[in-house]
Amino acid sequence: MSLSEKSEVMMSSMYMTYTWVDPRFSWNESKYDGILVTRISVDRIWVPNIIIKNSKERNLKESLRVNALVFHNGSVQWLPPAIYKTSCTMDVTLFPFDWQNCSMVFRSADHDQSEMIFGLSYGSSIWVDKHVYIKNGEWVLYQKPAYVVEKKSDEQFQEVWFTVILCRKPQFYVLNMLLPCVMISILSCFVFHLPVVAGEKIGLSISLLLGDTIFVFLFAQRMPSTALTVPHVATYLLFSMILLFLSIFCCVVVYNFHFRSNVTHEMPRVWKWLFFDKFAPLLGLQQPHRKEKVQSNKFAETSSSRNDFIAKTISQNYMMQKSPSEQMYLTQAPLYGFRSRQKRLVDINGGLSAIPIAIKPVSESVKTALRETENVTAHFKKIKAQRRARHDWIYFAFILDRLLMWLYMFAFVVGSLSFVVLVATENYPENIVAAENDMKDL
Repeated sequence: MSLSEKSEVMMSSMYMTYTWVDPRFSWNESKYDGILVTRISVDRIWVPNIIIKNSKERNLKESLRVNALVFHNGSVQWLPPAIYKTSCTMDVTLFPFDWQNCSMVFRSADHDQSEMIFGLSYGSSIWVDKHVYIKNGEWVLYQKPAYVVEKKSDEQFQEVWFTVILCRKPQFYVLNMLLPCVMISILSCFVFHLPVVAGEKIGLSISLLLGDTIFVFLFAQRMPSTALTVPHVATYLLFSMILLFLSIFCCVVVYNFHFRSNVTHEMPRVWKWLFFDKFAPLLGLQQPHRKEKVQSNKFAETSSSRNDFIAKTISQNYMMQKSPSEQMYLTQAPLYGFRSRQKRLVDINGGLSAIPIAIKPVSESVKTALRETENVTAHFKKIKAQRRARHDWIYFAFILDRLLMWLYMFAFVVGSLSFVVLVATENYPENIVAAENDMKDL
């Protein structure tokens, strides 16, 4: 017994057992040397014209018309071998963890219930001879009920249904199709962990997407084109393909932010506050030069207070070097509108305001050198600002990449667990465990 899910055909090789009573064939065995049974060609006696209703072939009858066994009491038994190809509507929702319910429907082509009544010789189940039964490598026979179908609306209607419940062995599909797809999805999570400067993030994502597409194509080759349901595994593979597509889109966005600068884009303060102050500590990230910036600010505050102390000390020493009359003039002259005779001072670092400058005027060459120095200093400050802005964009892209990685992993884990829950909580046939234990002896 085998089942092709692509063509939705079940092929069964079996022996059909027909038993009926014909009083014309009865004899007294004592008059015929104790003969109890004889064999007669079915072409010379009446046999029931039984056809299979849901056959996929033109031949609706038995494959070989063997001789019939005629017993002395008038009972006739006919066991013709047959190979049937019957239609079986596939439900591939749980592929490859699915089971299929297939039936073979037999009815009489010449007689109705008023002329011939069907019965089951082996009870309400198909009899399986464990010495003849050959196990299938893909399907396991779990249940095999048999019953006679009658209609209350039509008293002449009668059919015999032989039903088999087959469960698929999923090991082949799990190891060769499903597990590689899961591994590809897991590997796609590390696309975000790959540095942008490596230049292979998009290439790796596209390669994984192509690999996943190949496995989707392999699954499509196994599925019937007329299936009424969508397999959960196909939904999961489509979900993984969507994740891979989103990973490519996210990589493009990260690349765009990574290579920005303050020449073309200015980072909003909200982004800095959200990513640098909120997301970075939450993700356990810290930009190295920001630590140095905090330390340099502390050092600058210490240096400024120290310079102010030095300036005050120098000013006090300068005032103490003057005579008492000079010191009094310097302090009282501004109050009476006199010009101060103090030398012009210059600010150094915002606090050294009491150091006198040279008396002679500065030459033009010195002024030119000072202007050039200021221009060079401004240029280097501009370069430093651009470099810092460039580093801010790189750090922003790094934080965004790490955030997308955790979101991607969360979506992958939730999707995988949902697939497992859907498969585990599906309704399986009743008494399937007991039937499985009964079939272990076959």
